[in-house]
Amino acid sequence: MLARLPRILQLKPKLLMVMGGTNDALLEIAPQETIANLRAMEAEATRNGTAYISFSPPPLPVKADVLAPVRAAASIAIPFDEGDLARDHVHLKASGYAKWRDAALQTVLTYCAVSDALTPAKPECCRADER
Repeated sequence: MLARLPRILQLKPKLLMVMGGTNDALLEIAPQETIANLRAMEAEATRNGTAYISFSPPPLPVKADVLAPVRAAASIAIPFDEGDLARDHVHLKASGYAKWRDAALQTVLTYCAVSDALTPAKPECCRADER
């Protein structure tokens, strides 16, 4: 993700939402390295005027100990549990995606509610009450 960040920031997003750590844990990357990469992304996004939010990854049963510090370092903790994982115990099933959606939606609405601090006009996603 860190390597792709410059291309994303060229698009001038107002908000960058990231859920990272699952693939790193499966690839045996140390949690300290994952956290350092996520913090580097936050610093670069902030330098570019982009708000940054990180969501906790799901607690994979086979990598729970590796993911615990990554989950703890996230801006927003999503209350995933093992029941939110598909049969492969890696990917989310509908209940997990619903929790992620709810956390992301609340984040977007929060940023839209204070959009005057971010942009002069509310983004289209925040105009539901005006339709």
